[in-house]
Amino acid sequence: MSFLALMLGARRASVTNALSDFEKRGILNVVRGCITIQKRSALEEAANGSYGIPEAEYHRLFGG
Repeated sequence: MSFLALMLGARRASVTNALSDFEKRGILNVVRGCITIQKRSALEEAANGSYGIPEAEYHRLFGG
């Protein structure tokens, strides 16, 4: 979780809490640092409109 926290610019405890919440909601499964998405649509909904914007900008700039 330390690497994920570093990449997000967040505390490790905050990442652990968020992942735990997603696990309780059945969105993710976390086992020994391996994160598996169980319900992608729920994860996208939890992103609250942020999902897809960076991807669209990347494709606009670089094609694909």
